Amino acid sequence: MLIALQRYVFCLVLLAGSLPHLSHAQDLVDDLSAPIGANRGDQENLFTEFIKIISNSRRIFVLTNEQGQLQKGDFISLVIDGKLTARALVAKMKEEEQLVGIKILRIDSLANWARIRKGLAVQILRGDDSQFKSKSKDAPKEGEDPAAAKIKGEEDLFNVSNVLEQDIDVDEKQNRSITSDNIFGVNYGFFSAENAEGASDNYNMFSANWAHQIADDIWVEGLYGQALLNNFPVSPIETLVSNFTFRFKYSIKAPFYSFIIPYIGYQYFNVSSPEAGQNPDPNLAALELDTVRALRRANIIFGATALRRLVPGWFARLDVGTDIISGGVSIEF
Repeated sequence: MLIALQRYVFCLVLLAGSLPHLSHAQDLVDDLSAPIGANRGDQENLFTEFIKIISNSRRIFVLTNEQGQLQKGDFISLVIDGKLTARALVAKMKEEEQLVGIKILRIDSLANWARIRKGLAVQILRGDDSQFKSKSKDAPKEGEDPAAAKIKGEEDLFNVSNVLEQDIDVDEKQNRSITSDNIFGVNYGFFSAENAEGASDNYNMFSANWAHQIADDIWVEGLYGQALLNNFPVSPIETLVSNFTFRFKYSIKAPFYSFIIPYIGYQYFNVSSPEAGQNPDPNLAALELDTVRALRRANIIFGATALRRLVPGWFARLDVGTDIISGGVSIEF
């Protein structure tokens, strides 16, 4: 009898010890059985922000960041009524204004997408959304997404870039033909000079320029260039010509992602030729010096610069004016 009672108590102890494990196992089963869209962790990660601006292309949005949870580079999902609506990337931030600019990458619900408007409150899910909900049955098929940020051609490439700048950098740059403040370029051109023997020749001149936009479409530009003239004014003397140019420019938008920028300015040539005038013949020495001095000039110039956008941020460049003819590449920043 005593032995039977001991066995009974021992069984009760074993059963009681296994109950917590059974409970945890049941919780795990419940979690795995729960609908994907009802994951508690996902629900806790959702937070609400408001749509402030929608671009004309509906590819770029400006959202509030009042919760302070969005950072540049975050992948996020827009959730409306508990349903994934769109996938996006946080492209820019305005911390002082609590605003972020997002680029739409994918649409998951056309029905909810049609409801999106300025001022709408949307829930945000940061990071991976694969466990939140499977793709909606009314999501567009591959290749049929009318507003996804898929670049289909050269026009889309530049339109997306321009919209991103104009919609997110809300700083009154919309009236500019070129929204960037600065353009830096390197150029290769020709410098024409007449030597002491009366023969004219073209010499290579390399230059660099920096332009700053001081007002809408109004630029100031500085340029420095150098040309080494071999056998000038006579053989075997070398002469170094330094080109200092200052320009006022006005940019005008042209077709094919191009810009015409007329300019007026001031140019000064400094010439260095230490060996000129060392000829034993006084007449030839004087002629050499006069030929070198003829290169030193300062005058008013005018002309035009043509820029053709190659890819966002880069231009092919051509300068044609009374100062010089040159071509090169430029970068905006």
